Amino acid sequence: MIKIDNLDVSYDTLKVLKDISIEFKKGSFVGILGPNGAGKTTFLRAIASLIPFEGNIEVFGRNLKDIQRKEIARLISMVPQDFQVDLEFKVIEIVLMGRYPYLKLFEFDGKEDYKIAVESLEITGSGHLKDRMFREMSSGERRMVLLAKALAQKAELMLLDEPTSNLDPYHGIEIMRLLKKLVADGITIVASMHNINMASLYCDRIILLKHGRIVADGVPNEVITRRSIKDVYGVDVIVDKHPVTHKPHVFLVP
Repeated sequence: MIKIDNLDVSYDTLKVLKDISIEFKKGSFVGILGPNGAGKTTFLRAIASLIPFEGNIEVFGRNLKDIQRKEIARLISMVPQDFQVDLEFKVIEIVLMGRYPYLKLFEFDGKEDYKIAVESLEITGSGHLKDRMFREMSSGERRMVLLAKALAQKAELMLLDEPTSNLDPYHGIEIMRLLKKLVADGITIVASMHNINMASLYCDRIILLKHGRIVADGVPNEVITRRSIKDVYGVDVIVDKHPVTHKPHVFLVP
């Protein structure tokens, strides 16, 4: 579904991503882990073609550099860590923004767009919020609304930047369960994450980034080891098995 060859990204003279080549299969849930400054967000933004990059990124066999911005938005949706709005918008208006790639110049949302927006809210369990003001909601509620906005784009690839950051355990698990369900329904998800244990529980594949390079790639049992966590994060940990899922579970050593 996604093929990346020799990806480099630089900010002025600072090279943030270095010679990344990787492929993602359709219907997978990929977690991108690494410390602050490893290049996780930059990696997602490059895949979404939101920043300049060197190398090639192909989605569905097509080079992103040959696709118009609006068409890319029909293929790829991105949920940022936060979404700042300066004006007062209702939740339904935020979700309808996800229909922009399908509208012609000067065209307004139609009945079908509104139907898709409402359905997207229902999928995320946020239907009851549609008439609320976006800025008045909690972080967890806003995150669900942004997921609904991404779903309204009807893209088969969804990129998420820290989907559970600053959320309490209930809302964090709620979002991860929803993402797992979306993957089961055929959407491919690539998400940057800080919570190693959450990624281990829900992701099919884990990629470890360090200084802009991939240092490990595989299923959680292969990637989340005491040695790899020490190498990437610089902290000593104990890695045991989760008592229910038997996935790797990391405990910090005091």
